[in-house]
Order: sequence, then C-alpha cells, then structure tokens
Amino acid sequence: MDLGNTLQSFAVLQRNKSDVSEHPFSGICSGSGDVLTGILLGLLAQGYSREEACKLGVYIHGLAGDIAAEEKTQMGMTAADIIEALPAAWKKLTL
Repeated sequence: MDLGNTLQSFAVLQRNKSDVSEHPFSGICSGSGDVLTGILLGLLAQGYSREEACKLGVYIHGLAGDIAAEEKTQMGMTAADIIEALPAAWKKLTL
C-alpha cells in the first residue's frame, strides 16, 4: 500500500538538491520549515493542486532562501529573512 496515495498527500523531504529545484538552499535555519508550510498553504488557498503547490512552493522557498543567504550569509540569516526575500524570489521567477 502506498501511504501517499492512500492519504492523498505529498511529502516534502529536505535534501541538498531536489528533483524540483536546482537551488540547494544552504540557508536552512530555525523556522524555515514553517515558512515553507506557509508558502504551501498560501498556494493551496489560491487554487493550486497539491502537486503544483509542492513543486512551486519548494522552488520559491529555495530561491528565497538563496537570496536571503546571499544578503545575510548562511550563518546570519533567519526565517524572517526568507520571508523578506519572497517578493524578490517571485519577481525573479516571473522574469
């Protein structure tokens, strides 16, 4: 039995690089998972499918994390910095 299909769910796993995003996102910090959860829920609320929300959410989260880490350094960044970098990440994605 495939638990993901049974529960109609997706699992987002933390790795250095994923099949969805080329952003290794070295800026993982306390609270970054909460930021990702918020992004995913926001995309679902906008009508994206679960699969689309997971793919886009992981990608934009990684991109925002890279932007934040570049500005604040990996050691100095916080989850709030990822949130602050989201507008720049969305802008990069739409260019």
